[in-house]
Amino acid sequence: MRTLFGFILVLWSLAAFANEEVPAMNGKNGYIEPFRMFDNVYYVGDKWVSSYVVETMSGLVLIDSLDFPYSKWIPENLKKLGLGEKEITHILVTHGHSDHVGGAEYLQSIFGSKVIMTKKGPN
Repeated sequence: MRTLFGFILVLWSLAAFANEEVPAMNGKNGYIEPFRMFDNVYYVGDKWVSSYVVETMSGLVLIDSLDFPYSKWIPENLKKLGLGEKEITHILVTHGHSDHVGGAEYLQSIFGSKVIMTKKGPN
């Protein structure tokens, strides 16, 4: 019974994600073009919240996931950077504010990423 409930919950979550459109990628929404910062580190965040991707031999590591639905910009930004074919293997969450972790579940549903966060955040 628990397995069936879990399966239904996953299907419901995926349906909710699918129905949410990608927010317009414009300055009014806080969008900025992604860019390479240095070496294998890229900026994929917006005007207000930083989000970074580190390219590794095993895939991509995302640091903070933006808030949902703005996290839908991240796969688009990866394509713009030429990283669209790579998987996000890990999502590191710096702290529990929704603008840093809100999109983690969405991105995990696409890439199967492992989400990593401290047990207790700062007070």
